[in-house]
Amino acid sequence: MSNLSQFTTKLNQTFNSIDMVNQLIVAISTGETSFRQNQNLSKAEEIGRQINTASGHYKISLENVKSLINIVDELIAKSNESNGSYTLSIPSAESVKDMLKSFFMGRIKTRSSPMPMNCGCYAFKVKNPKPNSFVCARYNDQFALMIVVSFVNQILKVIDPSDSENGGQNVIELTNEDWTPLPTAIPDKPISRWEHSKDSLVLSLFKQTESDDSWTMSFYTAKVLQRPCDKTPDQGERGYTLDFDNGIVQNVPEQFVVNLPDAWKSLSKETVLHV
Repeated sequence: MSNLSQFTTKLNQTFNSIDMVNQLIVAISTGETSFRQNQNLSKAEEIGRQINTASGHYKISLENVKSLINIVDELIAKSNESNGSYTLSIPSAESVKDMLKSFFMGRIKTRSSPMPMNCGCYAFKVKNPKPNSFVCARYNDQFALMIVVSFVNQILKVIDPSDSENGGQNVIELTNEDWTPLPTAIPDKPISRWEHSKDSLVLSLFKQTESDDSWTMSFYTAKVLQRPCDKTPDQGERGYTLDFDNGIVQNVPEQFVVNLPDAWKSLSKETVLHV
């Protein structure tokens, strides 16, 4: 099936799923009005079923919209390539420094219900990273922090921000098996469902000094000792308590902790932090 056919099919599916949600919302509203006038158990159960059905169709609608966006991005990329108009936009060294400062010293976005499907520990579900976003890349036998330049035809082009300080800015091409996204949103309050499980292995940046901009440019294997939801408000800054091995324990904000893909676990044994 061509991309254009996929677009037409997915567009119709999206319209239908959104229309179904609208119909269910109207039915729920009508049912609640009727229930207030004549309260009985059967009507309450029917409303409950309608709410569950609406919630399911809402999730389907979100997935359809995400798929539609991906198809449109691919159509635009192919159109640009065929017209010879596609140009790679690489940020300047100064822009990279500004992005790093914002990344390390800024605050991650928080969301309330309904949560996006890629919230918190589910950041790995992002399949179409945007330019100037950050990813963790498996590159040169390490896990490196990279900045996205483009994502076209399932090839992710990135630059190494640590190299830009030396005027390098060489573009690196990665396949889908060689990168994983960083979180861009977390729940406004810690919720276990959106966090890496206790005792699991993750990849994390490491803070070298007390300065807010002293984080490493590489990710290291760590074990989750405490999740954000395990902590009380008086236990300091929100984040994961991680064991980096060799007796090194540190609190790390959620935006610097990523999923450890199964295919990377053999290399992860070699990426132990040494200080």
